Amino acid sequence: MNDLTTTAAVDAALGANSLALTKAREDAALFERLKAAAGLADRLAKEGQALTALKLEISTAEAKAKRDALFAMFGKITVSGCVDDGLLSANWTIIYERLAYDTQAHRNIMKVFRVDGFPQLERHHPEAYRYLVEANPERIPDAIMNLSPGNPAEAIAILCQAKARGYLRNGR
Repeated sequence: MNDLTTTAAVDAALGANSLALTKAREDAALFERLKAAAGLADRLAKEGQALTALKLEISTAEAKAKRDALFAMFGKITVSGCVDDGLLSANWTIIYERLAYDTQAHRNIMKVFRVDGFPQLERHHPEAYRYLVEANPERIPDAIMNLSPGNPAEAIAILCQAKARGYLRNGR
């Protein structure tokens, strides 16, 4: 402390002291927050993990509900074709039933749709393709499923690529 013989000097010292005290209190509050920061970070990390798991659970349930609602619109689905002349020369016909609005009945009724070939089904009837691959893979002929056992979407993709190329790769 300097010469504190005048009120002006004491006032100046009080002002400096007040600023220093305010800064020290801010530093002490910061120090306390920093001491608690590790615990807070752990709690927030756990909370974030729980929220992420909850989001995954909810989004999975929503996706399943959406899928179930979509698939509820479908009835029978069949795949037919003759592979006597080889898998690549076979012409596949997919016939499926789906709810569609009937203008005469003024309501949705099951209507039959016919699609020639898997590329047409995938490109122009993606919901029916999904219904076949996800809900009824057992309807896909074994000759096609043997291209990728256990993975109907990949088996159909391999078939479509092979038909476009004109041959099957890797002994398929």
